[in-house]
Amino acid sequence: MRLPSICAPVVAASAALEATRQRVRWTVEQARLGIRSGRASVAAADEALKFARERLTLAERRYTEGVGNAIELSDAQLAHARAGAQRVRAERDLAVARARLLDALGR
Repeated sequence: MRLPSICAPVVAASAALEATRQRVRWTVEQARLGIRSGRASVAAADEALKFARERLTLAERRYTEGVGNAIELSDAQLAHARAGAQRVRAERDLAVARARLLDALGR
């Protein structure tokens, strides 16, 4: 049985609406996953920074006491700086993920 020609635009509009709903759901879910991932990255960066800070403190003490050398201290300083930069990148990525969620929600 064939539908009257007047129903075709309604069916097409309904299909387009459903496709848009699914696209919005997918976009929102991707943004939520981005936030979850961003939070995990921040937590991992916090841990890395904590350990780098401890390593730097030990290297500074060893150098001050004369049992460590400048290379050990320099390596610890570099590791600390890199961990700090990674923390900043993780925070930025989390902020971007939050902005994407707000955009996906139309806010």
